[in-house]
Amino acid sequence: MRTWIPLLAAGLATVALAAPAVAAPDSASKCGTKFCIDVKGSGLHVDSATVSLKSGGTATGYFYLEASTGSGATFFWSPKVTDAYSVTFSDITFAHNVTLCGGESATKSNVDHPGDGCVSVHS
Repeated sequence: MRTWIPLLAAGLATVALAAPAVAAPDSASKCGTKFCIDVKGSGLHVDSATVSLKSGGTATGYFYLEASTGSGATFFWSPKVTDAYSVTFSDITFAHNVTLCGGESATKSNVDHPGDGCVSVHS
């Protein structure tokens, strides 16, 4: 079972995940058409994954990470934020290679969202 511990400070929301997580070797950053993702970690462990709006504006809703493999996707959602530019997800370890995408949505909906920034997390 995963446990979310939200930490809100200075308009930014930080989410710590008490479960294994993984990230690309050292770090990787990529922007989609609407969102950017910046991942720091090693192998399948993600120390932090920050999802931000590419426009530099703010959003009210839920930021997410979508971890996709050939057999499906797992979503990690932040608590609802108000007027936030970015959210950081912390301390995640994955069991297998994944494509990690990030974005924001007005509602929690586990579907493919347009405009995600995506990076590969692998051993």
